[in-house]
Amino acid sequence: VSELPQLPLSTLNNALTGRLSGLYIQQTGTRPGTDDANFLIRGRSSYNNGQSPLVLVDGVERDFVDMDIAEIESISVLKDAASLAWYGMSGSNGVLYVRTKRGSATSTKVTFDALGGVQTPVNVTRPLDSYSFATLYNEAQANSGISPTYSPSVLEAYRSNLDPQLYPNNNLVKDFLKQASPVQRYVGTVSGGNAFAKYFTMFSFFDQAGLYKGGNNPSYNANTNFQRINFRTNLDIHVNKSLDVSLDVAGRSATIRYPRDGNGNFLSTIFGTPSNAFPILNADGTYGGSSLFRSNPKAMLESRGNISDLTRTLLANVTAKQKLDFITKGLSLNAFYSYDVTSLYASGFTQNYEVYEFNPTANSYQRYGTKAVIDYANSDFQANVRRNEFWGGLDYDRTFGEHAINASTRVMRGVVATPGSLLDRREQVSNRLSYGFKQRYFVDLIGTYAASETFMPGKRAGFFPAISAGWVASEEGFLKNASFLDYLKLRGSYGLVGNDAISTSRRFMFNTYYNRGGTGYLFGTGYT
Repeated sequence: VSELPQLPLSTLNNALTGRLSGLYIQQTGTRPGTDDANFLIRGRSSYNNGQSPLVLVDGVERDFVDMDIAEIESISVLKDAASLAWYGMSGSNGVLYVRTKRGSATSTKVTFDALGGVQTPVNVTRPLDSYSFATLYNEAQANSGISPTYSPSVLEAYRSNLDPQLYPNNNLVKDFLKQASPVQRYVGTVSGGNAFAKYFTMFSFFDQAGLYKGGNNPSYNANTNFQRINFRTNLDIHVNKSLDVSLDVAGRSATIRYPRDGNGNFLSTIFGTPSNAFPILNADGTYGGSSLFRSNPKAMLESRGNISDLTRTLLANVTAKQKLDFITKGLSLNAFYSYDVTSLYASGFTQNYEVYEFNPTANSYQRYGTKAVIDYANSDFQANVRRNEFWGGLDYDRTFGEHAINASTRVMRGVVATPGSLLDRREQVSNRLSYGFKQRYFVDLIGTYAASETFMPGKRAGFFPAISAGWVASEEGFLKNASFLDYLKLRGSYGLVGNDAISTSRRFMFNTYYNRGGTGYLFGTGYT
């Protein structure tokens, strides 16, 4: 991660693009706070749902794109059968494994970074002016055998731009889209420790301004904006010579603000409204509009309201490792528990506006829409998603001369509680046996028995075995002193991996669903 650019980026996917072998990243959004991405490892695993890899942060399934780069130690891509079989029904799409930074017992380190930049829109459509639009519109009608809508005098009025009220010539893209807006990021870290305890602490602030302009309401701002605060504390305690405990607490608070009509509607208005549709403001100061075009971009920014989505996430986990050398050297008991909670809130201002179309014949305005006074929508609690996970097991790691043996077993249970949904439970038992000889030849055996509620009773569990073998050829005598080669390892694996993310629309696909439109009951041959 030290090679990743320390730039004011809103999400990590923008920093990872093109930097990890086998990882495909496709950005799915552009407005501030929504530029997340779809990830694929070694391409698609199927043509159905559930293509995303399993993302683990310090061994826990968590979202990582909203993390700050400063809290990440390393990111690994796992894609071979032996590595993925360990994760049972979650491993078929590959694994992104993220490790966060930890303290050092040798030194204390304090850092602070302040970064800033600008963002600019690219490939922005240049709209036609009113004269060009009207001319081409007449040409299209002529090609269809229809009389032209715009007379030569009207075309001349558009060309000369002498009466912008009757013959407007707007450039909505130029009027309501900035050429650049600022981005800034501030991050501070403190790490250190001693023989008893090590710590790492990080705090960061990120702000990304929007690209809209033209709105002016003293009560609220409808321009897009994204702000995020991240914090993390990782603490490692060496309780005694046989017991180590780690406590990690992290969190973030992210706020996304946007116009109440939505970014899609606003952008559709400025890109899809002809330049001659209406004057932005009428001569009397009212918003311009027409029976056909009732969305005024200036009114959308300053007289329609806004929405602020607030997401607060708290992440905590504790790990304990108890050495059992009194039984046999190299044996240890490990336990882990994590608790994550994400709360969603929505707030903002509501308002509505009227647009007026001038009728030169009657010398009067025609109103469209109904004006509504400004009102504050109180912060509305949307959801509270809770996730907890526990695993425990034994590890054995010992070397006998030129022979190295490593064995692990894990019992895991995870529960996700989402409002309005049944608990999502997952259980599995994973086992791994590794053998190495002369640090040159390696064999791994993996077997995981996993169960998921996604599948029907009696079919919820499966066994996922794998085997791998490796050979460090560079340690052989005929290559060990080769000047042209530092390290060469050949490795192959074969195994069975699983995936229970088979649908985004229905959780229990084994159930039979009946659906009929309407509100009546069936009696005899008809609905009542």
